[in-house]
Amino acid sequence: MNERPSDEELVALTLEGLEQNTLPADIVGRLAAVRRLAVARLDRPVPAPLNSWIPAGAMAATLLAIGLLVLEFAGQGPPLLVEEVQAVQHLELLEDIELFAWMVEQDASRGAG
Repeated sequence: MNERPSDEELVALTLEGLEQNTLPADIVGRLAAVRRLAVARLDRPVPAPLNSWIPAGAMAATLLAIGLLVLEFAGQGPPLLVEEVQAVQHLELLEDIELFAWMVEQDASRGAG
């Protein structure tokens, strides 16, 4: 039984035939017709898909969010949470404690030496 050639083999045979001009006239005509059809499809303008609205929607959502934030915080300073202020105070206190501990170590090492 005659086995059907793979796609790669068909492409290789077609390219070989085109290079040697040994393809039958009807096949050459069909290849030319398919080529013209492919080129004609490229020349037609492609209608803009729905994806062209995505940037406009993103911009509208961003402007809406900015507008809501401006309305929410109008007349107020930047919002600081109580926890953030307390955290900064704790860090300053910790730095002071570390400084005092270092000073005590320095005094102890000078007194012992």
